[in-house]
Amino acid sequence: VKLRENNINGNKLLSFDLAVLKGLGINRPGTIALALCAMKELNNSFAGGIILIEHSAYCFSKIKDQLRLHAMCQSKEVHSKPKIREAEKKRFKRIVAYHFPSDERS
Repeated sequence: VKLRENNINGNKLLSFDLAVLKGLGINRPGTIALALCAMKELNNSFAGGIILIEHSAYCFSKIKDQLRLHAMCQSKEVHSKPKIREAEKKRFKRIVAYHFPSDERS
């Protein structure tokens, strides 16, 4: 109720500390502890920023082609890396890193 009375949204809430909570009249130790713990958890979950799952038909086509090539090759054969247009390299790298996080070779 105090937060609503003071027109406080989620972004403002995440920036609060003990002094601000007490200034709002939230004085019970248990309530303060719960609020600070929840705010810390929310801050940690947002620490990485917004996760954007990009879609690029070009990039996914290249990934698909590479997976097909890999499936067709004999286990000891080495196949070339895909040729990515210069303008798409950054996006391709982000998409591969998101969908294949343990593959550091890309």
